[in-house]
Amino acid sequence: MSHLNRSFAISGLLICGVGALAQGPKSILPGATSVKGWQQVGATKMFDPNNLFDLIDGEAESIKQYAFTACAHAEYGPAGQKTPSLTIDIFDMTDPLNSFGLFSSDRLSGKPVKIGVEGVQIGKTGVNFWKGRYVVRTTIVKDSPAAQTAIMEYA
Repeated sequence: MSHLNRSFAISGLLICGVGALAQGPKSILPGATSVKGWQQVGATKMFDPNNLFDLIDGEAESIKQYAFTACAHAEYGPAGQKTPSLTIDIFDMTDPLNSFGLFSSDRLSGKPVKIGVEGVQIGKTGVNFWKGRYVVRTTIVKDSPAAQTAIMEYA
């Protein structure tokens, strides 16, 4: 089976986790060890309209135009590794219309994948999708065959 057709941890939470949807983006992040052989590296970081530029300086103002309220950022790497190989950012955009609005810029640079309402794979280093009021962006920061597999499992 193609790795693009796997059940995805975040997508499953978004589809089944109605309670998680009401709690915010931090509650939707995959667990620290939800992918076999991988772990969360460091603590989850939270961003709001006042500090979003600390995460994505060049894009923060345009994201805030879509009723952005919060972002949960987590980093993951192979078990025992102290530096991250990939990151996951979950943006709370208040409602589906704003979520689609932000995602629409992502979809221009990617290849469609079946995840969330709509998803795209951006080169070999990114998988982004939207569902409900959330936009999820996964990014490989240290490329390797293991990271290529893990990004699809996390997404």
